[in-house]
Amino acid sequence: MRARTYLGKLIKIRKHQEKLRNKMEVIRSNPVTGENRKKLISLFGEWANGNTEEFDLINDIMDKLESIPRIEDREILCYHWLMKIPFSAIAKGMGYSLQSIYNRHHWAIRELQIVLDTEAD
Repeated sequence: MRARTYLGKLIKIRKHQEKLRNKMEVIRSNPVTGENRKKLISLFGEWANGNTEEFDLINDIMDKLESIPRIEDREILCYHWLMKIPFSAIAKGMGYSLQSIYNRHHWAIRELQIVLDTEAD
C-alpha cells in the first residue's frame, strides 16, 4: 500500500476530529512520542467510543509513525494528517520555512513507505 493512500484512510476520521480540537491544543506543540502519544491515542479513544476498527487504525498509524527516525518528520505527518493542520501553520509553529516543511513531509512520506514496504514483505 502506498504511504499517502495509507494516511488517506484518515480522511473519514477527520470529520470527528473537530470534537477533540480543544483537547488537542494541549499536546499540539509537543512531540508525538511517549506520554503525549498515549494522550493522543486516548483522545482518539474517547472519540471512537467503541468504534474499534477506526481506533485500531489510528493506533496502527501512530505505531508506524514511531518508526520514522526524525521526530520533526513524525510531527509533520501527525500534524498534517491526524490534526489536519495546514503546512503554513506547521511551518510557523515549528519555525521552519514552508519549503522546508514540504521537503520534510516528502522525506517523512518516503520513510513511512519504507516502513510499510518492510512490513508487507
